[in-house]
Amino acid sequence: MHLFISIALCFIPLIVIILIASLLIKELSKKSVFAGILAGFGAIIPISIAQYFLEPLNSFLGNSLTSVFITALLFNGLIEEAIKMLFIFFIPGKNKRKSTFFAVALIAGCTFGCFEAVVYLIAGSTNISTRLFTAVLLHTFCAGLSGIYIWTLKNTKAMLSPFLLAVVLHGIYNFFAGFTNDFWWFSVITIVFAIMQCRIYYTKIDESTIQN
Repeated sequence: MHLFISIALCFIPLIVIILIASLLIKELSKKSVFAGILAGFGAIIPISIAQYFLEPLNSFLGNSLTSVFITALLFNGLIEEAIKMLFIFFIPGKNKRKSTFFAVALIAGCTFGCFEAVVYLIAGSTNISTRLFTAVLLHTFCAGLSGIYIWTLKNTKAMLSPFLLAVVLHGIYNFFAGFTNDFWWFSVITIVFAIMQCRIYYTKIDESTIQN
């Protein structure tokens, strides 16, 4: 019973973000919310498979700080964000308001983060509460950056930089999240920076230039 309660708690961030998005964005339909959840859930298995088959590269890269950073960029940054981005890409976004699509992208990222937290919980991770307040937020707002890229790709002039930034920020987060000393706080700073960049890129989009 305790395990089921813990699993349920892992999805509190997802419930919260859906409620907030639904209150702020009247155009956000249940269908769009479901599409976001499906995209986030669908990315889990492909990412796991890709990381499993590329795992031998870890031993090749070595254990130096530089190698660990490169591994974080490739395994966590590039693989996870690229596959999440592909699943978000299949969510209909043509002529959809940027606020709606951005919210759906956030929901997709949060869904992935919550399910990942469940996996860590079942695997016996002892820092699950920390993951709920860091990794889930990281996945959420990195997906938001990718969502901005996809929306501009489908509707205006494509802005690739938000997606590339999501890859780099994810890698930086994982690199510093592995520390047990004060350097760990840089992972939190990375999340705050990701949130700020979502805001900056979101406000840069001019919906009046939508290409019909």
